[in-house]
Amino acid sequence: MERNFFFVKPDAVLSYTPVQGVRWRMRLGREVAQLNFNDFVSATVFEDDDLRLGNPNLRPDTTWKLELGYERRFGGVSVVKLTGFYHRITDVLDLLPLTPDFEVPGNIGDGRRWGLELEATMPLEWLGLMASKLDITLRWQDSTVVDPVTGEDRVLSGQGGVGAYRSLLAGNNNNKYFVRLNYRQDFEVERVAWGWTLAERDKRPLFKVNELDVHNEGHAIDAFIETTRWFGLKVSIVGENLLNFTQTRDRTVFAGERDFSAVDFHEIRERFNGRRISLSVSGSF
Repeated sequence: MERNFFFVKPDAVLSYTPVQGVRWRMRLGREVAQLNFNDFVSATVFEDDDLRLGNPNLRPDTTWKLELGYERRFGGVSVVKLTGFYHRITDVLDLLPLTPDFEVPGNIGDGRRWGLELEATMPLEWLGLMASKLDITLRWQDSTVVDPVTGEDRVLSGQGGVGAYRSLLAGNNNNKYFVRLNYRQDFEVERVAWGWTLAERDKRPLFKVNELDVHNEGHAIDAFIETTRWFGLKVSIVGENLLNFTQTRDRTVFAGERDFSAVDFHEIRERFNGRRISLSVSGSF
């Protein structure tokens, strides 16, 4: 089977700098999502005693994005960026009902997403932590789409990724909130650096035809130490998931269509991925 798509993706940015260190920015552009080829084929989900059906007729959703941003710089390092955004989504990729028991990945109509994102970088010398900085990312958003099962408005289904600190990089666009703190300190004479990442995000609901499946990864923390003092090589030790955070899955399975039938059963699963330590050595030879 062969599919052909053609999209026009205009993009325009207007930037205004009234004084040094201050910038206003407005962007209007159209973006096209990347299809997941796993959604084209069917598979058995043994852990749920269920089937995941594929849909060869999927279309990528397209999004018109309007953004208005304000940026303020303080000195050479400190910067604060605040961005408000509004997204108009066509052919939302979600789960499309086939029968009262089965659904497929499909396009369920048009949706919207809006919110605010704050990004900041701050040096921490004023705390006595020389050559250190803290990067902050805060994101709050809301969304709406018509549920194909109930016909009512609801939020967009959550998207993939299992590490809380990776959720934005993994393209997870539909969390209610996301918080990430990155700390780094460099000791130039010793040629050593260390730091940590702390992140948390909201739960991710998945709306199936006869099930509400909610994933919650909670918070996560990583830490690292690295050096370049030996033979020009970069040696890094990274500790991942130091708090051994809990991944929770909350399933509510209905006897028929979701919200129109009695609850068949309710299941809560907790998973601990464990702590991990990795050593890496890199350089030019």
